Amino acid sequence: MTKEEIEEAAIMYNTLAGEQKAFESGAYWALSHQWISVKDKMPQSLMYVIATEGFGKVHGAYYDSEDSQWKDWDSDKTIKVAYWMRVPVNRKEEKK
Repeated sequence: MTKEEIEEAAIMYNTLAGEQKAFESGAYWALSHQWISVKDKMPQSLMYVIATEGFGKVHGAYYDSEDSQWKDWDSDKTIKVAYWMRVPVNRKEEKK
């Protein structure tokens, strides 16, 4: 997300009535903008990510660039993916 996008979102949500509504709307906006379309960008080959076909089912997955396929990281079965995101970092692990 760019600085301009953050500022634009802040202005939009600043006009909402009530702090709770502004917080909920901002949180929803932030969560909905974490997914990356496979049309826009692909992860590094074999990097574990969270992926979805876009209909609610979420997989732990990786993209194998050698055979141009997405695979479920538990079963290694080929899956369809429309959007992906990095696996969030555990803040306790990050400090080590």
